[in-house]
Amino acid sequence: MVVFGTRNVDSLTGRAGELIETLLDRKVDVKCIQETQWKGSGCKFYETKGKKHKLLWMGGEDRFGSVGVFVA
Repeated sequence: MVVFGTRNVDSLTGRAGELIETLLDRKVDVKCIQETQWKGSGCKFYETKGKKHKLLWMGGEDRFGSVGVFVA
C-alpha cells in the first residue's frame, strides 16, 4: 500500500529535514509540496535516519506556482 500526503509551505529552504521527519513519522511514501518558492526545476536526494528520499521540484522564474514531490 502506498500512502500519499500534501503540504502547503512558504519556502522549502532549510525545511527539508522537517518535512522528511514528517514523512517518516506518518509513514507517507509520496508527499506533494505546494508553494515552495524555488526557481527552475531539479532533483535532490536527502537521507535521514538511514532512509533516502528524493525531492523533485518545478518552479516558475518569478518563484510563484512552484511545486515539489518527495518520494520515499
